[in-house]
Amino acid sequence: MESTFRDLGPCQKRVEVTISESEIQAAVERSFQEIRQQVALPGFRAGHVPRSVLEKRFGKQVRHEVLHDLLSNGISFGLDHHKLAPVDAPALENQEEGSDHHHIPASGPLTFAFTVDVAPEFEMPQYRGLTATRFEPVVEEADIQKFLQRFAERQASFEPVEDGQYVAGDLIIAEAELSVPGESTVVLGDNNVRFFAEDPEISRGVTLEFDAEDAGVQKLGTPREVTAQIGDDHPEEALRGRTARGTLTITEYKRRRIPTLTDEGAKEMGYDGIEGLRADVQRTLVSARAHAAEERCLEDLWNQILAGANIPLPSSLAARDFQHRKQVHALDLRIQHNLEEAEANKAVEEMSEEIKAKSERTLRTWFITEKIAAREKIFALDSDFELEYTNLAKRQRRKPSEVRSEYESNGNSEEVRESILRRKVNEFLLESATITKEVKPLEAGAEGASA
Repeated sequence: MESTFRDLGPCQKRVEVTISESEIQAAVERSFQEIRQQVALPGFRAGHVPRSVLEKRFGKQVRHEVLHDLLSNGISFGLDHHKLAPVDAPALENQEEGSDHHHIPASGPLTFAFTVDVAPEFEMPQYRGLTATRFEPVVEEADIQKFLQRFAERQASFEPVEDGQYVAGDLIIAEAELSVPGESTVVLGDNNVRFFAEDPEISRGVTLEFDAEDAGVQKLGTPREVTAQIGDDHPEEALRGRTARGTLTITEYKRRRIPTLTDEGAKEMGYDGIEGLRADVQRTLVSARAHAAEERCLEDLWNQILAGANIPLPSSLAARDFQHRKQVHALDLRIQHNLEEAEANKAVEEMSEEIKAKSERTLRTWFITEKIAAREKIFALDSDFELEYTNLAKRQRRKPSEVRSEYESNGNSEEVRESILRRKVNEFLLESATITKEVKPLEAGAEGASA
């Protein structure tokens, strides 16, 4: 085989491969020999079917399979010969199934070309001797109290209002029957509608014209006529944008009760009384804020590194990563905020510039991470993989061996290697930088944005 290549851009190469006629014929002959050993045809001894018979029965299939093998081997040869490290699958030119060029030539060599995106070459920015400030985590009494209050609120329950008097924020329990005038379909018929006056959506896409004042004057058990607007997210498209009318009978109010945290309650949750719970809260806050402080410090270091870097991105890789992030973000919106697909996609498009910037930053930090790892001899060792799979198994409540087997069989072990290298290179950056520590309260819930 012979091969040449030329640059199409900073991250794209065009490689041309020539496979000689003798190499083609040798490959075809090997394929026929393999078939001869495998097939059994009437009138011929096993392994002794004449080539002419094999040609007639299998010639077209053999040459098609040999062509694909030659193209695959030619791509591998071209990449190895020119020491190219692809970041995406090579794209063959004029070799679509059924095209005029997609066949083995009757005589002479086979010449084909492919383009491939490769990792960018760039001048490494400074990454040693950087400076950054790390804010030491400070947890004050007010922080603990705020956390405990949120903790208590999560234990809250809605209990019946004994005197039947409505107060803003109460949960309204009602019977409702709604329909669209002129339509036979009942929009809603439910004896256990639950909603808040502040958000009177009583079912998906059905919102009452109802507020806290209405709740305050309506007597329990007394039906009243109501109107509801049917939104664009209603399951039945024909009803969207219509107005429904009917009756609403409030049967009960329930009020949110937040429990008081006590020694006894804390012990029931497995703590050594209320003080044990407070101590655990403090440890949790300190740990979370220490992590946030480290993330901010790393973000500062990476900002300095990226500011000194000029890194072109492979177009196919950048486009693929961008699209993947948009799809993941849209799925998150649909799951977390219960959005319809069209709504989620619209929201993602509005954020596309932000998503694209994050995608490009992540790719550039990865290319730098790889070079730092190579220069500083930072490797993903077997012990690192064991630790990573153990941590993944804990989060998934599975055996580490099962997780590792799944990742390796699905071809995802490279993702684990990348995660390990990112972590170890980040640790190296923190160790090699001059970090000034400053005691300063860090906002609760603050998170860093390191690469």
